[in-house]
Amino acid sequence: MTRWHQRSKRRPAWPRSLFSCIHSILICMRPISDINNDITSATEVRDTDAMMRLADEAALVETYRGQLLASMTRARVSLMRGDLQTASTILERSLAMAVEEGDVDDQARILSDLGSCARYRGDLDQSLALHRRALETSHKGHKGPTGGTFHYNLALTLFELGVVDEAMKHVRMAIDCYDASTSPARVARAYGLMASIMGHGGAYDESMRWFHKALDLHERSGDASGRAEVLANIGGIYYDLERYEESITHYANALDVFVQGGYLDNAAIMHTNLGSAYRNVNDLARSRHHLDQAVILYEQIGNKAGVSIAFCKLASYYIHIGAIADARRVLEETRSLHPIAHDVATQWALVESDLLVAENDVEGAQRILLHGLEHALSAGVTRLVIDVHETLRDVALRRNDLSGYVHHNNAYTSLNEESRGKQMVQKLAMMEAERKIEAELRERDKERALLYGALPRPIADRLVRGEQI
Repeated sequence: MTRWHQRSKRRPAWPRSLFSCIHSILICMRPISDINNDITSATEVRDTDAMMRLADEAALVETYRGQLLASMTRARVSLMRGDLQTASTILERSLAMAVEEGDVDDQARILSDLGSCARYRGDLDQSLALHRRALETSHKGHKGPTGGTFHYNLALTLFELGVVDEAMKHVRMAIDCYDASTSPARVARAYGLMASIMGHGGAYDESMRWFHKALDLHERSGDASGRAEVLANIGGIYYDLERYEESITHYANALDVFVQGGYLDNAAIMHTNLGSAYRNVNDLARSRHHLDQAVILYEQIGNKAGVSIAFCKLASYYIHIGAIADARRVLEETRSLHPIAHDVATQWALVESDLLVAENDVEGAQRILLHGLEHALSAGVTRLVIDVHETLRDVALRRNDLSGYVHHNNAYTSLNEESRGKQMVQKLAMMEAERKIEAELRERDKERALLYGALPRPIADRLVRGEQI
């Protein structure tokens, strides 16, 4: 082999370096508005890998807008992946940049993201304050996709706090701000929240209709994580209706997507829900496994409220199998977490009272339950109020408190009969809603089959997603 030929095989080393430089220059020449549009599209479907690539591209634009876009995108990726500490650190730094620049709309967006971080940590009061401040700060706070996001995030926190009427108001405002043709994933999430709020009030048939509207939009936009969130929430409806096997199927399907996508917060919720569902079908081994996994994930992402809920369910599991010392240990760890939401505090009181009864402290159990009743009434969740009255009735019997027994038994019986009557109506309405939804889905599948049979797949895909051709 000649020296020339040997050298020719090494020559690409110089051009490759040159091409790399040219490629970087070409990337930098992309307008920041184009990069921002791509980030918006990737965020819509929670494509965190694409978001990180685009954040790196934005960081090459050495302007305030480029640097802020890169920082906020990286923070949102950290938030989606459950790394709350990193997300908060980046957002605080971004907020300082926006304050120095004097851009109030950027400040509002960052405040809203910080509010989401606080919600994931379980600090709902701080989350509420930050989301309200975001709406008050922004010039665009009540219109367009950005305004819709502000209202949606505020509605989420209000719903978790049990302020249902105001949550409903803000989710409706979010839907009014969004455009289904340009932001299908955002509209779908708002539909999903609307469905959850309706399900919370027992309107399961209406809830299912909204969930299936959300599912359709998520499928059109290709948002796998959004679709999984809807499946998880449908599982919650089946759980409330005591259709535990169906709830397990939905929770497990959603869990697979969340684990694959790295969405630790949602994965932790699914493990918690599966722990409860398996307990109700008496599969204690699987129940314990999922509750242990929930605790691990909640602690990893720093969500104290989540840890509190998982610990409560784990303590209940220990009481059920007679491991009283383990139950006490878990509940003592829970005390330092200070549950905020009324429904969580009620569940904690119910488990604590069961433990106190097992330890023969019926007076302590009564005190805890009376506090739990206040929380249940504040939460406005009838099922919890019924459970507390039932437990107070049983504790009154142990205390030989006849008047207390009669009072709580009457309250329990009255509310339970009313609830069962409503539940029967709800189950019938749910069955009718499922029948209609199945018929609509069959009709939709027929239409899509015709569409794909008549048109090339790329064009059919765009039509299914609702795009104009």
